[in-house]
Amino acid sequence: MRTYKVKLLFENQEIYDFWVRRLFLVRDCYNYASKIIFEERLPYSLKPVHHRLYRELREQFKELPSQMCISTERAVIANYSATKSNGHNLHNPIEMKNPAIQMDKRLYSSLTRESFKISNGNGSSRSVVRFLTYPKFDEMADRYRMKDPKIQYDSESGVLYACVPFLDLDTTPHEESYLGVDLGMRRLATLSDGTAYSDKDYLAQRRKIRHNKRKLQKHKKTSHSARRKFKRLSHKERNLSKNMCHHLANEILHHDGSVVVMEDLSGIKQKTSKTKNGFKRKKHNNRFSQVPFYQIKNILTYKALLAGKRVETVSPENTSRMDCRTQSTDGCRRQGCRFYTADSRVFDADWNAAINIMNRYLGKRPNSFELPLDGNLNLFGRLCQRADSRKHAVGSNDPTVRQAQPSSAVA
Repeated sequence: MRTYKVKLLFENQEIYDFWVRRLFLVRDCYNYASKIIFEERLPYSLKPVHHRLYRELREQFKELPSQMCISTERAVIANYSATKSNGHNLHNPIEMKNPAIQMDKRLYSSLTRESFKISNGNGSSRSVVRFLTYPKFDEMADRYRMKDPKIQYDSESGVLYACVPFLDLDTTPHEESYLGVDLGMRRLATLSDGTAYSDKDYLAQRRKIRHNKRKLQKHKKTSHSARRKFKRLSHKERNLSKNMCHHLANEILHHDGSVVVMEDLSGIKQKTSKTKNGFKRKKHNNRFSQVPFYQIKNILTYKALLAGKRVETVSPENTSRMDCRTQSTDGCRRQGCRFYTADSRVFDADWNAAINIMNRYLGKRPNSFELPLDGNLNLFGRLCQRADSRKHAVGSNDPTVRQAQPSSAVA
């Protein structure tokens, strides 16, 4: 689902003023209901909240129609439920600062790509309110179905906006091609087609942030300034990783493959945190905890649907220890980024693992694939500059790209 924000154009000033007053009433109603729910610790369910608040809201805000009171109750419950599911501890009731209301079929009618009808304050009649559209909005209206809009008031500009959601169409991919993805700590991702992504600038910034956080850690208990700086660095690290995940997901989806196959790494950090003897792997845990595997998977999953693709996961067991040609671990060993096979061939370890991931989803070896020979990997060293380097042809002098050499195929 995508949402676009457009300006509303009213027929006259009276209708605009009517809706501005009504939205401010909705805000007061929201804050009133939120305070009662917070103080009385009501369950986040519509039935008990409606039973406790509806009559009181109708008496306190007589100008609001009944459906707007119910819509406000739903909005308060939804916000408290989201706060609880995200693990936040509330010390004060949630407040609405910018007046807004989520519309439904009882509050509007005749929704089109140009306009919709809402109440004008004169009994049961409704007036047409037009959208100030733009090319991207028209493009989305042509491709997708529009849903119930949300009306917001911008206090700085004094303008009423409508946030119009578009329901994405079902984009079920045809299973024609497959792409295996192996995630890592230094190489962010290695693909089964022989492409790898790493970003030294991102890794350097992340190391710097972690170093500064370690220096502040011992002062957090005694220094308010240290706690404030530590929190700011944590937000910066989170935003840095999220930006990297988006760039990486975009690059993976540029490759051929209607089905993207990844390892199911849920719980992998806990499972690998200790040695066989029970000792903590401190250095490994420190590096491993910085890689947002779950976030990469989530972002890639929803972006793949928009691109007409999908993401599947498989078990990660022995994917880095098997020969991609024989699916056997006998006589094979991995040393750093190299994988030594039983017949003395040297493969790139991450590339070999990516092919094994793809093979595991298929349940059998594909008819042909490029041998993951060590040194033939197509490595991109700066993820954020990949859009520019994609314009270069094979054999480019771009220092961020190391082009692969063609290798033989295996049946």
